[in-house]
Amino acid sequence: MVAAEFRYSPMHLAKAGQEFDFESVQRNGPPEEIIEFGKRIVYRYREQVGKGKRLNSRRTPTLAEAAADYLDDLLELQGLGQVSWTKYEHHRSFISRYVAQYDVFKKKLIDEVDSVDLAVWQRWRDTYWIAGPGARIDTIESLRNGKPYVRRITAKEKTMPAATTKSKEWSYLRAVFKFARRQRHVTSVPEHEPTTTDTPSSPSSPTPHFTQADWKHLLEAVPDWLNPPRLVGDNRRIRQLCWWFCLILRAYGLRVAEGYQLKFSSILPDVCPHSEEVYAKLRINAVKSLVKPRTAEPIEHMQTEISTILMKTLPAYYEAQFGRKPGANDPLWMHRDGAAIGSFANSFDSLLEQAELTHDVYGHDFDLTSIRHTTITEEIETTDLNPGVIATWAGTSIAMLDKTYNHAMGVRARRQERERRERLRKMVEKEKEKAKT
Repeated sequence: MVAAEFRYSPMHLAKAGQEFDFESVQRNGPPEEIIEFGKRIVYRYREQVGKGKRLNSRRTPTLAEAAADYLDDLLELQGLGQVSWTKYEHHRSFISRYVAQYDVFKKKLIDEVDSVDLAVWQRWRDTYWIAGPGARIDTIESLRNGKPYVRRITAKEKTMPAATTKSKEWSYLRAVFKFARRQRHVTSVPEHEPTTTDTPSSPSSPTPHFTQADWKHLLEAVPDWLNPPRLVGDNRRIRQLCWWFCLILRAYGLRVAEGYQLKFSSILPDVCPHSEEVYAKLRINAVKSLVKPRTAEPIEHMQTEISTILMKTLPAYYEAQFGRKPGANDPLWMHRDGAAIGSFANSFDSLLEQAELTHDVYGHDFDLTSIRHTTITEEIETTDLNPGVIATWAGTSIAMLDKTYNHAMGVRARRQERERRERLRKMVEKEKEKAKT
C-alpha cells in the first residue's frame, strides 16, 4: 500500500507486499529490499523538507500527471451535474494536445514548474500548428454528441492563437495548478502572461451579431431546415431542440454554456404586473469564475413566445417523443435516455449553411455566441435602459459592454441625440404656434 501511494515500480510493490518470516527478521534484521525501501521514504521526506514543502506522503506528480488527475476529477463532477459537458470537453481537448504532449510537462514535477517554464511552453504552443507537431497533422479525432469522428484541420486553424484564445487556455492550465494546490502538491500558482512582446498573437476574429435583416432571413430558412424530406428520427428531433435552444439564447441573451446547463428547475413562472400574463423567468447558474448566478427575464417582444415554449411546448414535446414527463432535475435539452445534450454547434452550423448565412459582410463567421451578441446589441441600440441594467441582466459588466459593444453604444448615442433634437424641434414649433394665437 505504501509503495502504491508513492507510485514506485511494480518491483517495489511486490517486495513490500510479500510475507516475511519475522523470527528470521528478529535474528538477522530486516531484508535489504525493505531497508532500501525505507531509505527511499526517508529521502523523499528529506527532499520535501529541503525544498520547503509540507510533508506529503504522496509522490509529487509531473504537470502532465496532475493534469490527467484534474481531468478525472472534472469528469466525475460532470457526471454529478456540477460541470457541463462542454466545459469538460474544452479542458480535455486542451490538456490532451498542449499539456500531455509537451515533453517538459511530462518530466518536470508540477511544483518545480515556474514562470520561465511557462514562457517557454507558451512559445511552443504559439507555433504548435505552424512549426511544431501540429504542422504535420491534417486531421484530428473529435467528439460529436459524445461520439468520436475525424475532421480535417483547416488552413485557418493552422495559425498563431489570438490573445483571447491564449488567455482562455491559460485559465485551463491555471485550473490544473489550482487543483494541484488543493491536493497539496503545490503551494501557489506560478505567474504567467500569455501575451507579451516575446509571445505575440494573431489578431482576434470578432464574433459578429445578426442584423435585423440577417435574423429575419434566418427565421425564413428555419421551416425548410426543420422539416427536410429525408431527415428522420433523432436527427430531426435534435434540430427541433436546437432551434428552441437558439430562441432561448435570443430571448434571454444567454451565453452558450449558460444555455446548456439549464434544467427544468431553472424555469421560474411569474406574473407580468401590466397584463397579469404568466411568463417565464430563468435562474441562470454561473459558468465563469467572475460571473454571479442571476435571474433573467426575456426581452419584451419575445416574452409570450418563449414562455409558451418553456412552460408548455417543450415538456409536451418530450412526453410525446420520448414518453417521459420531464422532472425538475432533468436537463432542459436531453436525449431519449435523459442524458444532457452536449452541443448544438453542428446542428446550428447546418442551419447557417441552409440559410447561406455562415458569415457577415466582413467575413467573420457566425456561431451560437452570435445570438447572445444579437440580443445585447438590440437592447443597447433600441432601448433606453441604463447600461448598468443591461450589464446586470446579461451577467457582464459595464466595462465589458463598452469594450465589446462599442459600436452599439455609438448607435444608441446617435439615436438618442436625433430623438432629443426632434423633441426640441417639436417644442419650438409648439411655442411658435402659441405665439401666433
